[in-house]
Parts: sequence; C-alpha cells; structure tokens
Amino acid sequence: FEKGDYLVLQNEISEIGYIMERAREKGMVLVFNPSPMDDKISSYPLEYVDYFLLNEIEAGDICGEQGSSEELLQKLSDKFPASKIVLTLGGDGSLYRDGQRILTQGIYKVPVVDTTAAGDVFNGALTVALSEGRSQLEAVRFACKASAISVTRVGAQSSAPYRNEVDIFE
Repeated sequence: FEKGDYLVLQNEISEIGYIMERAREKGMVLVFNPSPMDDKISSYPLEYVDYFLLNEIEAGDICGEQGSSEELLQKLSDKFPASKIVLTLGGDGSLYRDGQRILTQGIYKVPVVDTTAAGDVFNGALTVALSEGRSQLEAVRFACKASAISVTRVGAQSSAPYRNEVDIFE
C-alpha cells in the first residue's frame, strides 16, 4: 500500500484503529463506513478519515444525537472538518458535504426487489469512481446508479452490477 491508494473500512474487522493509523502514516485515502455501529467507534482515530460513508442512524450515533439530515451533516462536518461526508438517505437519495459545499443526489427510480447489498454496492462504487479521479458529483451519481441496479436483484454478491451495466444505466 502506498500514498494515494484508497482503503475502505467497515466496522466488521478487528484492529480498525491500528489500520487507520498505518493508513494515515502511508498517506492513503481512508474511506470509512461505521456499520455495524458499536461503542468501539469512539475509540478509533476518526479524525484520520477522509470520507465518511454513513446513513442517518450511524451519523446520529457518531454525533451523539439524532436530527434532520441537514443537521447531522452539519454536526459531522463541525466534528470532522477535514473529512468529506456522504450521508445516504435511503429512498431520498444522498447528501455529500466537503467543507461548505453540499451536493444533493436523488435516487434512480427502479422496481425494488431486495435492498440487502444497496449500501455496500453504493460504498464500493463511490470509492471506485473517486479513485479514478471523477468529481465528487460524478462519483455520487455513479454510486447511486450502481446501488439502483443492485436493488433490482436478489442477494448480496449476486446483486452487484458489472461496470458496463453502471456505465450505460440511465
């Protein structure tokens, strides 16, 4: 691993704090989804996170209180001013915040079959697009398209779309 590489972490493995510290030392871009939430989250060096990818419940847990999506976005930005925040809102799309800039992305309306992997597909697709140098708006749109495709299919791994499917999705 080297400077500029993207590292995606979820709260499903051990030694997350240690991994975050080593990633920071190497100059990696750290993308963190705090799912599943637990008390250990507060012990991690969250100030090292470059991108938070979370839903409203996770955001409220990290902030210590619930609120509207706009309030949570503001609180997270105040708490982690150097981080970029992507707040997923389920059927209401997502919000992206980078400093004072806020981008809103709606969903792509599709027939929903299974939402099991929607968040994971969103997170993976967003990270792919960012690592390719796409703008934040393009990256969020790409992630929303991938997630929209995934909910039209049953299962987790089997619902993840191929790249060409996302590229041609309208």
